[in-house]
Amino acid sequence: MCDDLQVSYPKDFKWSSWHVSCTCFLMMTLKTQSELITEINNGQNFSSEASENFIANTPGNFNAWLSENRESLEKRKSKPYFLEENKKFVK
Repeated sequence: MCDDLQVSYPKDFKWSSWHVSCTCFLMMTLKTQSELITEINNGQNFSSEASENFIANTPGNFNAWLSENRESLEKRKSKPYFLEENKKFVK
């Protein structure tokens, strides 16, 4: 599961782990160095959406994993936290 879902997600995707005993960790995706230098030199603060590193949607592998596991997830009494906390991304 972890290998299948390892990729970059939108900044408002709430995540703490994929499963019980998960050892994965979260890394932030930042603006590029040139974007930061330009902002500092010009005294500006552009929104994160203006960055070339901005991630707007969940990645294809997340959507594929959801499709492949939808039936078993619907049968579960309790849903994984990352699904409950990210209902706007679950299609």
